[in-house]
Amino acid sequence: MLLWIMLAGCADKGEVVDTGTPDTADTGPAIAWEAVAEDVAEGAFLSVWGASGEDVWIVGGQHDAGHVLRGSGSDWTAQALPDGTPLLNWVHGTSSSDVWVAGLSGTLLHWDGSGWTDHSVDTEAAFWGLYAHEDGEVIAVGGESRWGGEAAMIHRYDGSDWAAVALPDKAKGLTNLFKVSHDGSQYWIVGAGGAALAGDGESFSSVATGYAGDLVTVDRPPGGGDVVVVGGRGTGVVMEPGGDGLSLSAQTNAGLNGVQIYGSTAVVVGERGYSALFDTESDTVEEVFGITLDILHATWGEAGHKMYAVGGNLNTAEEYFHGVILVADAPE
Repeated sequence: MLLWIMLAGCADKGEVVDTGTPDTADTGPAIAWEAVAEDVAEGAFLSVWGASGEDVWIVGGQHDAGHVLRGSGSDWTAQALPDGTPLLNWVHGTSSSDVWVAGLSGTLLHWDGSGWTDHSVDTEAAFWGLYAHEDGEVIAVGGESRWGGEAAMIHRYDGSDWAAVALPDKAKGLTNLFKVSHDGSQYWIVGAGGAALAGDGESFSSVATGYAGDLVTVDRPPGGGDVVVVGGRGTGVVMEPGGDGLSLSAQTNAGLNGVQIYGSTAVVVGERGYSALFDTESDTVEEVFGITLDILHATWGEAGHKMYAVGGNLNTAEEYFHGVILVADAPE
């Protein structure tokens, strides 16, 4: 069972501002979400990424059937996948002809603009996240799921082959690493039990966080810079680099799963349809009026254009998932 732990003595960190509802807020909500897809029967959505604002990829599915949508706005087309593709957990790439997806049972697929190539690893564990670097290197991270796997893992693609990367000693007992990003000089990986790693792709070191709950997603500003990390179950946390590790910048009223940075503003999304704006300069959180009770798992957008939040009925006892896609105007 995934656990969350509130940080003692941190109530003064990250002031939360309630924007109210669209009818009662003085200036309206900071974000006005619109649901462009609800109760999608093909499954829940776990990740969204775009080669551009007009070429957006959304992945997810049922545990035994992966699903990929490509499009923008409310216009989406399902993509044909290799037979037997299971639930897909993450998508990232460098262009419309260099797109990687990761999923259950070691699934790794690459889209080259005309078709899929299967790069899957022989493991029962799940890949929860990956990052495709502009130089052709790809880092994928994962671990256990309810369908298999026991231990956290890192794999690296050097442009021709995939190979496992050794975990640092402090991380060898972990069950999961969830997401990975690159700040322009090094990779950052976050995971279960407050785990954070940093490294060059071939080796990683543990980073102190002072947090024992799950850290779920890490993102960097456009063009590189200090990352923002989100996580927590029940109560959310936002963390940023500080001192010799990551330090707490804010807490939120719901656990957080996704983050996307726009300049000094980060959009965060999470449990019970929660979303908010986090100001990286003032460490304040401005809550946004929610329009769904489904878990929002990820968000992506293009500054000054459209942004997306995707999710579904995840972490439930229901046998089958359903999905939701929200769209709004992105911060400048």
